[in-house]
Amino acid sequence: MAELSEIIDYAVKPRKGVLPSFKPHHVLKALIMLYNKGPLGRKALSRELKIGEASIRTLISRLKEKKLVDVSLAGGAYLTEHGISIMSNIMKKLVYLKPINTEELSFLKLAQYAYIALIRGGCRVKPRVVKLRDKLVRYGAEAALIMCVEDGKLVLEPSRAGRIYENISLELEVIKKNLANIQNNDLVIISYSNTPELCEQSLLMFIIDFLG
Repeated sequence: MAELSEIIDYAVKPRKGVLPSFKPHHVLKALIMLYNKGPLGRKALSRELKIGEASIRTLISRLKEKKLVDVSLAGGAYLTEHGISIMSNIMKKLVYLKPINTEELSFLKLAQYAYIALIRGGCRVKPRVVKLRDKLVRYGAEAALIMCVEDGKLVLEPSRAGRIYENISLELEVIKKNLANIQNNDLVIISYSNTPELCEQSLLMFIIDFLG
């Protein structure tokens, strides 16, 4: 989705030699929030994104320049028709992005916190699992799991599944309960870290990379 990369690049590019204080993952999270919950005021966005209101003002201004967002005095920032159209296409691919309870896991509890995402059809071309996992770690994850949906089941990459599948099959079913309406060839990614912020950040950055 070239549009996503273009939006992110436009929002975070330096102006007059100065970079904004927000990062690419802040931009995507803001757009997802406005799509799911908008309209939202600066305080709500600042609280959720954990950046200052001045940075939120700059971010909203740049999204307005791309005609993705507008602002009402009463309700705050909201997606325009163009913004809704763009985000609808993105959210058809990015079906889930949410935290999961690692206390339900044992073998697959790779860190204290975890976030899970499902990208529709992401396994139609078999992913290079090691490369994808390395990207998540580079973006801040402590560890990561990459799975494809085959015959309605979550399947780890073959190099690992053959050795440990018996031990983790029940835990894969626990993970599957976090997802609904999965389809064959969906890509499921779990990002692990010792802070929930890094889990989410690394997964958002991965999604920008994968969908962009």
